[in-house]
Amino acid sequence: MKLTITCLISAAACVFAQNGGPSGPSFGSTPIIGWLATSGMNELRPIAGVLGASSVGDPVALPRGVSRVHLAPAQPWAIVEQGRKGDVGLIQLASGAAGPLLPIEGAVPAPGLIAFSPNGRSAVLVSPAQGLLQVVTGLDGTPRISIQAVLPDLGPLTAAALSDDATLPLVLGADGSVYLPSPNGTPRVVVRVGAPASLAFLPGQSSIAIADGLAGTISVLDGLAGSPTTRITVAGPSSLVGGGLLLGASGDGRYLIAAAAGTSTANQIDLSDGSAQPLALQTPVTRLDRLRQDDVFLFAANPGEAAWMVQAYGGGPRAGFSSLQDPPGQRAPSEPLHGVSGLRGR
Repeated sequence: MKLTITCLISAAACVFAQNGGPSGPSFGSTPIIGWLATSGMNELRPIAGVLGASSVGDPVALPRGVSRVHLAPAQPWAIVEQGRKGDVGLIQLASGAAGPLLPIEGAVPAPGLIAFSPNGRSAVLVSPAQGLLQVVTGLDGTPRISIQAVLPDLGPLTAAALSDDATLPLVLGADGSVYLPSPNGTPRVVVRVGAPASLAFLPGQSSIAIADGLAGTISVLDGLAGSPTTRITVAGPSSLVGGGLLLGASGDGRYLIAAAAGTSTANQIDLSDGSAQPLALQTPVTRLDRLRQDDVFLFAANPGEAAWMVQAYGGGPRAGFSSLQDPPGQRAPSEPLHGVSGLRGR
């Protein structure tokens, strides 16, 4: 059986489907629109087709010993952990297959946290066990360690983030403290918010969106390298209070998709005016993975179940899903695709 994506969420998505999607890696003659890491994140499945009619394929072969896959935004490559030590490497994702493993020289093994810059060309690795933070640049060419900083005991760390220029690595403490580590000194507290919290850099900017799970607010901070200032604060969708918070930014940095894990509501935040539009979902949120089309995020997917996506869109967020279908060739040609949906934000 395969999962088939049979809906997306806006007129723009329909045009995308009719035009066959963007050029990119293909699975046979079918373009790949994204990847799904499953089963403890050591299994990788291609999502092939176009956004209006796509299928989640069988697992692809990974380099030997890969135990964990961390997909970059838009998914052109992934950082992987390999072997008992959790050695860190890079694999390219093209033509429906995973490329050979390229070791990242000097990378800390088995990092507790891995986060990518919005453009995916850099990543931050955090090892609380070894008290180290590293920034890896050149993921689109020759990866190298560009920043290494010693981390004192900051208590439990829950997330990390990195700016597109790879100069601003941040770590988030379980108490809501956001730290900016330095290779030459003690990490500086940038801001403190209520826990649980989440953070995400805006594409192409040295600005970060921060969700405060205690207050149910989302703020954007500028000037992180010096004296941070708050640009905008959106007061709270009630669905953001509590739970593990997830944030994703649109490709142009105008919209945020925000949700609390385990809830069935996504919120689109328009950073141009601070408005928030909720969207009722038919399944709880478990992830927020940006696919190859900038503004489309996978928010729930497991083998044998439906896979769900949400898209940031000028008219409000949209959601769509993939439903179980018979393998290719076993469905009558005249049988319509299942599961067309068009949920709108209120």
